[in-house]
Formats: sequence, structure tokens, C-alpha cells
Amino acid sequence: MKKIILFLVFFLSFFVFSSTFATCTFWTDISSSLENCFSSSNTKIVTTDETLWVEDGLKVIIANWVKNISIILSFVAVLYIVVGAFKLVTSAWNDDKVKKWKETIKWASLWFLALISLSSLIALVINYMFK
Repeated sequence: MKKIILFLVFFLSFFVFSSTFATCTFWTDISSSLENCFSSSNTKIVTTDETLWVEDGLKVIIANWVKNISIILSFVAVLYIVVGAFKLVTSAWNDDKVKKWKETIKWASLWFLALISLSSLIALVINYMFK
């Protein structure tokens, strides 16, 4: 079971941490066209001789990492809740197994609620720090 969960976490993290692309209109100068694609004041377009890339500010980088880690951990918490509920139903109401899976569901639910609360708190701190 742990191997499956670890595989799913790594598989999900591959898609969560991959870069995303914006759809923008292209004019003659790509640098000026991309300026309108980014609404964040911490993001800017950097151009050199033949290279064009987006440079994010520290606020954007921290916020993206917090968001991505929260998505992965939320997925794992919900997965534990679902597995715990399935095992609870299929435990044939054996008292020891029922107690074990109720504890699993309880701690996974608390983990999920704590994760939501901490993500919101971290977002507030980041917005306060970079105001």
C-alpha cells in the first residue's frame, strides 16, 4: 500500500511541478507581447541576445511551491481517508480493525484540515511580507 501511495505522489508531483503556459497574442515583438500575459507585479520578462525567459519574484516562487506541496499532500490525505473508509467497510466489523481504521480516518481528516489551515496562513504571511 505504501508503494502505491509513494508512486502516486511522485506521479502527481511530476504534473504539479511542471511548467504551465499562457495563451497570449503575438505581435511583431515577442517581448512586448508577453508583457500583457503576466498580471503579477513580481514577474518580469528578461531578454538577452537570443534568449527570452520569465523571471519570477520570490513571492511568486514561494507561493507556487506552497500551492504545489499543498495539492500533493491534500491528495495523499484524501487517499488515506478513502482507503480507511474502504477498509472500515470491509473489516467485517472486527473490533480491532474497526478501531484501527477509524483512527486512520480521524488522523487523515485532521491532517487535511490542518493542511488547508496552514496553506491559508502561509498565503497570508507571504502577502503580508511582500506587500
